[in-house]
Parts: sequence; structure tokens; C-alpha cells
Amino acid sequence: MSVGFFKVTKRERLEIGILYGNVPKKKGGQLHLLVLKGIYNPFRFQIGNKVMVEPLQTGVFVSQNFNENLKVRWGQSYPQGYYWWARSTRLHVFAGAQLSYQIEKKIDRIACYFEANTNTLYLSSYFPNRETMKPYDIIFFGLGGKIYF
Repeated sequence: MSVGFFKVTKRERLEIGILYGNVPKKKGGQLHLLVLKGIYNPFRFQIGNKVMVEPLQTGVFVSQNFNENLKVRWGQSYPQGYYWWARSTRLHVFAGAQLSYQIEKKIDRIACYFEANTNTLYLSSYFPNRETMKPYDIIFFGLGGKIYF
């Protein structure tokens, strides 16, 4: 579960935002996330007066994960440079789509979206190991809702 705030440009092609997320302990261990996300909406279609479809949304986000076992640095057990990647920070790329319904009162519109994403660590593992890894090993899917004010 996550919640965040986004700034949308006047032409509504770009959205820049920050989100906080939490994975409950029951779902694999307590995990807190802080995400900086950029979304590009290249085009949209209006269906009637109230419904808008954005069939392609692309972008990037950086996630910082926090919990008692996942520190920012690897610690003293490993020589500096032993692991080239950051332990709790990931750069993700994504593509998806969004469907919006305009309300035009205190809330401008509500939307639901779908996205598929992966991160640079998974991509760097996938390409040299394509014979043993499949795309479904590194691509993850998400659904969400947004409220535009």
C-alpha cells in the first residue's frame, strides 16, 4: 500500500511525485519504501465528456527501501566495491495505461492504472542469463488508483 503526492504539468504530459509505501510484516517482513517517480503521458483519448484513456504511460522511479535488515550500505562484512549495486536503492523503468473519470467538483478526476516494471539490477542479471531466466522473472505488475485535485 502506498500514498503520495504528484505535481502535474499544465499540459498534463508529465507527472512528478513522491510516495511512501509500506509492506506489512505478515506479507514477508516489515518494509518501508520512499519513491520518487516521473511519469510521461505521450497522448490521451477522450471518450464522451467524462472518461479519458491514457493508453501508454512510461517513466522511471527510484525506490529507497528501509527495514531493520536492509541498510543503505553493505556494512563491514564485505570489502568496499565487492557488490557494485546499492543494497536498498533501485532504479526502475515502467510502462502502463490509465483510465480516468472526470468529476469536476472538489476532485478533478479519479483514475485507475496498470503498470509493468523492472529495475536495473534485474535487467543486468537477465541479459547475461537469458538461457536460464525468463522475462516473467524480472517483470512485475501493479494496479493502483489516483485522485486528481
